[in-house]
Amino acid sequence: IDSNEKIGNALKWIAKILERAKIPYEITGGFAACVYGSQRSINDIDIDIPEDRFDDILPDVKDYIAYGPAQFKDEKWDLKLMTLNYKGQEIDIGGAYETKIYDDTSKIWKKCLTNLSTVRTMNYEDIEMPVVDPGDLIEYKKFLVDPKFPQQENDIESVSRYIGKESLSCFYARLKELISRNKFDLIIGAGDSGQVMAWITREIFKALDTEIPQIVVLPIYRHADEAETILFNNNIFTKELRSKTDLSKVKQILFVDDEVGNGTVVSAVAGLIQNGADDNEERTITILSENRGYNPPIKIAGNTVYFVPSRNVEANIYNAIQYVVPKILRMKTKDALKDLVEYPSEKLALNVLLGLSIKKFNDCDPIFSDQYYIIMKDRIEDFEPTRIAFEAELKSSIYALKEKRR
Repeated sequence: IDSNEKIGNALKWIAKILERAKIPYEITGGFAACVYGSQRSINDIDIDIPEDRFDDILPDVKDYIAYGPAQFKDEKWDLKLMTLNYKGQEIDIGGAYETKIYDDTSKIWKKCLTNLSTVRTMNYEDIEMPVVDPGDLIEYKKFLVDPKFPQQENDIESVSRYIGKESLSCFYARLKELISRNKFDLIIGAGDSGQVMAWITREIFKALDTEIPQIVVLPIYRHADEAETILFNNNIFTKELRSKTDLSKVKQILFVDDEVGNGTVVSAVAGLIQNGADDNEERTITILSENRGYNPPIKIAGNTVYFVPSRNVEANIYNAIQYVVPKILRMKTKDALKDLVEYPSEKLALNVLLGLSIKKFNDCDPIFSDQYYIIMKDRIEDFEPTRIAFEAELKSSIYALKEKRR
């Protein structure tokens, strides 16, 4: 019997028991990481269930118990645990709500809560099963990272790439739907994320063989101070917006971003459109981005606003689209920018790898600058061919979504 068949048989067996007893559960651990794309061997199947439900399955599993159920504690874990061995396949069933994990950084034990309401239904060898949310999986695996065991880092990277690709896929699907129902006169992006999402939007229009509206991206800032207590006056971009587009011919506007937080940037864009127009015409702004709980008013600065979330953000994950970039490229770019950008983040890798500029505060007169891209070519070996290859890969991914969704 091969390992996949052994795992599949064990999954079917334990799932049948848990479901017959109406016990909520989730697949987690290394096996969950494999389901999300990690290339690794599967040693055991990790499953979380409520601590008060262990006794309900004892009659069905008692002949296969190798350990417990009992409280188990080692240098990383403190949890209620029962280990089963079903025909050579180990299954670890852990408590969902009282488990603790040791944080080597703070030197304290932390609650490792399971959220059984956010499980994903995933497929393994034609078996559907509830799997831990990928954001939650990454969050607890961060506590397990150890240089001596690189598999945890590999799992985190694989699950992150899954999230990035899913983010792109959801954005593609929702944009395609919007294009089928609306004819947009203008696409607007804001800041570094706006540069990226405008680029992706343009490539999706191309993939769909649809006429591309005018695209304008402005170096908008949320705040004017490091403490982030003073909102930046983005009305200084009114003249720039007028020079780039004739708003008298614009009625339908698509605003794209990677995610919307409290709507500060949306309000800035709506205000700019109102200030930039020489008429009192009502315009419609459709927001397309991931949702972090934003609930916009019906009108902002005289513009009718519709929010169309591409999806809800992942737990514990910010700027999910950045994870379409392999970690090694994200880290190389972040390190190369650390003495140039005040707050370098891994998400800036996506801008640079797509040949896009990055915003600079420029003494309260923000601009987009290509200087970072130019410096990258000097600081990172073989940067340009790497950049070109990545750009081609991302374009290919977008066209692959077109074929997949025909």
